[in-house]
Amino acid sequence: MLRWIYWFDDTIVRRFLAKGSRVLAVIAGVNVICLMVIVLIDVGTRHFSLDPPWGSGGLEISELLMSMLSTMAVAWCWYLGGHTRISIVLERASARGRAILNVLTSFFTLIWLVGVTLSMMQITANNIKFPLTTDTLKINIWPFQVIFVIVMSHFGLVVVRSLIEYVRLALGHKAKQWAIMEEGGE
Repeated sequence: MLRWIYWFDDTIVRRFLAKGSRVLAVIAGVNVICLMVIVLIDVGTRHFSLDPPWGSGGLEISELLMSMLSTMAVAWCWYLGGHTRISIVLERASARGRAILNVLTSFFTLIWLVGVTLSMMQITANNIKFPLTTDTLKINIWPFQVIFVIVMSHFGLVVVRSLIEYVRLALGHKAKQWAIMEEGGE
């Protein structure tokens, strides 16, 4: 039974959460590059009194790319443990105390994620029925909202996995190394 649980954990974590989070981070990197190019072209054409290929919709494109950038990078950041922490408190706590604080952080993050994701699902359902578009370029917003819901659901699974590991640590169990940043790589 325990062997099956470890296989399931390794399969889900290694093949789905780690690689999925990494792919999302790469897409976020591509978004940054696209965002930089769009802003560069937008500012450059304005400087030379030219019109960019997208007219006056550069701000709208930038906003949509920025919304995707922040949501896609967050799962990878959490997976690596790169999220913001109050280290002054964590440094003074025992290993078990750190685990308990991490359990609380993960738990409240998960509650927040569920609320945000469910709310966005309702908003997206309404926007699919009654399409909402950007002002200038008339880009439908609902596809970006669907991507947001999918990405936040993935992030929720990453948080659930870390919550499980932090609960194990808080209960005094030895942690199984599941982060990809281990010695010797994957």
